[in-house]
Amino acid sequence: MTPRAKALTIPDSDRYWTLELPEKGEHHFRNLTYGKAAKLVKMLKNSGLVNGGMGIESIGDLLDLAGIAIGLTWWHRAYKLETPFPGWAGDLEEYGDEVIGELQDQGYTFKDVLALVNSVLTNTQNLLADQAEADAQADFTSPKEEQQTS
Repeated sequence: MTPRAKALTIPDSDRYWTLELPEKGEHHFRNLTYGKAAKLVKMLKNSGLVNGGMGIESIGDLLDLAGIAIGLTWWHRAYKLETPFPGWAGDLEEYGDEVIGELQDQGYTFKDVLALVNSVLTNTQNLLADQAEADAQADFTSPKEEQQTS
């Protein structure tokens, strides 16, 4: 984690949110785009991290996934993560582990990491809940027989 040369401005937008960590101050995050958020949630659901799945077999798996979620949404005004995102086809587990390592090197506790990932998951799921509601209201299927014209 390195200090930013110039602090980020946090836009007044629903895409951004702030979490206050005791003794660590404000942490800012930015929601992913809808498509990327859906990819993240799908990956987390497949792993078992969300919705009570059973895919997580160790605390290491949990931390890798937490690191991925935190790293993808990190938008701290004063500090940037050094770990580069490898792309969706890259080694995401290694990326998540490196993000957690950066946080640990800066004195973040396990409890801090859980607070961060809880905030990220809550905001990401809320973002997609809005999208799911819009999808449910839209009808992108073919017209029903009685609606078709001859």
